Amino acid sequence: MIIPFCKFEFMKNLYILLILSLAGVISCDDQNDFEPPVEITNSANVTVDGFERSFINNEITGNTNCNMIYVTVSNFHEDEYAGYELDFDISKQGDLIRVEYLERTGESGRIPFYLTHAFDPISTMNISDFMYDESSNDLSFNFSGTIFNETDNSIQREINGTIDVENHKEFECSIGLLTRMAYESNEFTFKDTYIRTSTYPNGSQRHIFYSNNGYRLEFNLNQQLGNLELGTYPIVENNLPAFINLFKYTGPLIATQSPTIVNSDWNEYQTSGTFTTTDKIEIDGGLKVKGYFDLDVIENNEVIFKIDRMEFITFGN
Repeated sequence: MIIPFCKFEFMKNLYILLILSLAGVISCDDQNDFEPPVEITNSANVTVDGFERSFINNEITGNTNCNMIYVTVSNFHEDEYAGYELDFDISKQGDLIRVEYLERTGESGRIPFYLTHAFDPISTMNISDFMYDESSNDLSFNFSGTIFNETDNSIQREINGTIDVENHKEFECSIGLLTRMAYESNEFTFKDTYIRTSTYPNGSQRHIFYSNNGYRLEFNLNQQLGNLELGTYPIVENNLPAFINLFKYTGPLIATQSPTIVNSDWNEYQTSGTFTTTDKIEIDGGLKVKGYFDLDVIENNEVIFKIDRMEFITFGN
């Protein structure tokens, strides 16, 4: 059968029209499926034991509170049985306090927890290129170092990366006047991680400050600090009414949430000098005392370095 030429041309044109119509539908669908690029305000790149991963926006959370910055990088939301969470506690001056790393392996009930050195975190983790803008709450820093399994410190993770956050969430300082102590000189640096105050039945008091570089300082009094009038008082070497001992950690690495003090793991220095109280502040139902230490640090009957105006804020009662 021979198809007339005019009919062939009609069918050819109909076929072309059909193809063009389908192309138009596909083009419209593509336009409807188009999504604008995501605006990135927060970003992080994290490498754990050589495996690199990138995070954006709500995968980086945290806040600032008082003098502290808290940052969390997490990918748990993708799989509740696998992933990790990486937490940083850093002062607004860029001093590392601690790093915590929670790892889910997919095995039921197994969630390994890793930490920096309990007494000397900056010996195993480094914060560099730190930037924090107090007015905008913009934050960025690099990090690199080693973290340790809490139940077996011989198991380690090597981590490094970068974090960049715009307008980090800010909370109004919620705990009143912070207890803290900070000091830095060419000879000696002390950036506190936390303080523990104990008041005993006889009224005596002990304030223990821990640093992020392996030191602890014990301030002992035969009464509560808040009972003293504002002024300057002598520190009597290893004797009451007031004395201070400084310790340097020399023991094995310990990475745990609740470290235990073993005296043989610390080198003890005696001190002499004065302490001065400058302010008493009634706050949150308690009393805080501000002041500073002027100390000679002594080892083998020799002054190994001097500390001038080492400022503290601690509990007065």
